[in-house]
This record gives sequence, C-alpha cells and structure tokens, in this order.
Amino acid sequence: MNLSLITKSLSIDLIALFLSLIPLLQIKALALDTKISSLSLTNTINVAGNETDFHALLAFKSNIFPEYQQALSSWNESLHFCHWEGVQCGRRHERVIFIDLTSKGLTGSLSTYIGNLSFLQGLSLKNNTFTGEIPTELGNLFRLKKLDLSYNGFEGKIPTSLSRCSNLRFLSVTSNKLVGEFPKELGYSMPRLKSLYVVSNNLTGGIPPSIGNLTSLVNFSAVDNPFGGSIPNALGRLKILRDISCRNRYSNFRNCYSTSEIGFEIAKTAFETAGAGFPTAKTEF
Repeated sequence: MNLSLITKSLSIDLIALFLSLIPLLQIKALALDTKISSLSLTNTINVAGNETDFHALLAFKSNIFPEYQQALSSWNESLHFCHWEGVQCGRRHERVIFIDLTSKGLTGSLSTYIGNLSFLQGLSLKNNTFTGEIPTELGNLFRLKKLDLSYNGFEGKIPTSLSRCSNLRFLSVTSNKLVGEFPKELGYSMPRLKSLYVVSNNLTGGIPPSIGNLTSLVNFSAVDNPFGGSIPNALGRLKILRDISCRNRYSNFRNCYSTSEIGFEIAKTAFETAGAGFPTAKTEF
C-alpha cells in the first residue's frame, strides 16, 4: 500500500478518535469545574464561620480585665484559635464546640458576642469572678448541651432566652447574685435537661409548676434562695428524679419535708429542711 495513503488513513482515524473524545473531555472539565466551585464555596463558608468564632473569642477576652488574662495568653493571632487554652473545636468544620475555663482566675463580664458561637455545645466558666448580667444572647446557642456559670458573681435575672436552648442537659447558676423569679419558660422547652442547679442566689417567687415538664430531670437543687411558698405538686410528674434538695436558710417550703404531699414516685429522693418551724430532716426512699 502507498505510504502516503497509510499516513492519510491514520491521520483520519486519529482525528476521528479525537473528535469522539471531545464530549467526554467536556464532561470531565465541567465536573472538575463544579468540584472546584463547590470546594471554593465550602472554603468560603468555613472561612466566614471561622472568622465569626475568632472575633467572638477575641471579644470574650476583651471583656476580661487585663490583669486577669494570664490564662488567656495563648489567645492571640500567632496560634489558630482551635489551639487556644480552654477551646475545643470540631474536626470537620473547625468551629468552636466547647469552652472550658473552669477556675482560671478570670475577672470581668461575659461578652454578648458569646451568642455568635453557633456550634457551641458546652460552656464552663465555673469558679471565676464574672460579674454583670448573664447575656441574653446565650439563647442563640441552640446546640448548647452544658452551661455551667456557677461560683461567680453574675447579677440580674436568669434570662428567659435560655428557654431557646432546647438541647441543654446540664444547667448550673449556683452561687451567684441572681435575683427575681425563676423563669417559668425554662420548664416548657428543655425536654432533655437532666441536672438543674440554682443554689445560693436571691431568687424569689417560688418554684414554677412548669418545672414538672422537665421529664428528663434527674438532679434538682434550689437551696438557699428566699423562694417561700410550697414545692409545686407538678414535680410529682418527674418519675426519674433521683435527688432534690430544697433546704432554705431564708424561708421554708411548707411541704418540703413530705414527699407524699407532692406525689413523688421515685426511687431515691433527699429532702432537707433547716430553719424555724421545721426540724432538720433527710428522708430517703
């Protein structure tokens, strides 16, 4: 066969092959472009989220008096905030999921920007010297499972906005300077709450019957508050409650010493009373 004919035939075959591959190459290119766009969008979202968390943490630090910021010395731009003292991030999105600054000698107020940490599941500021009001913005943290603000100097009222934290399992505001009534709203929207501690504050107005809706509650203590009144019968609906303490050095709950009066059907409940008119007692079932 003539060499020129062979060459011409091969060229035609190669051109045909190339033309047949064009649609496939176009599809591959489109898929790659889509993947790159998707990654770019994801990165943009993550960067934006990280930026929000970063600035929220810096705002938290700025509310701590400078002379009490030693524990937060790692909170600076030389280190990614996921590696800052007391901060834990999720692996997938590098968003802040837990802050544990228990007993760090912090003095100041709690920044309202704490409510911007939208992935936060746990916040423990126990045993510091935080003052001022508990920010209502905490109610924005719908993923929050643990909130421990005990042994500080928080003032004002327990914010009703906490009722939006429907995933809470643990809530403690023990040993602060909180006043006013216990928010009845908390009893309507926390079906998973297991432990509730409001010990040693200046709460008044009695325990709201709505607490009886907290059907997952296992531990409840409201000692050393000038509540007055009676333990609501609605608490008798809390079938898995194991420990309840209503001892009060200011005034006595009239039926604190008698589980039969509030219809408890639980395996083990401790009631303590102290003060005029009632003997100190502890009863276990």
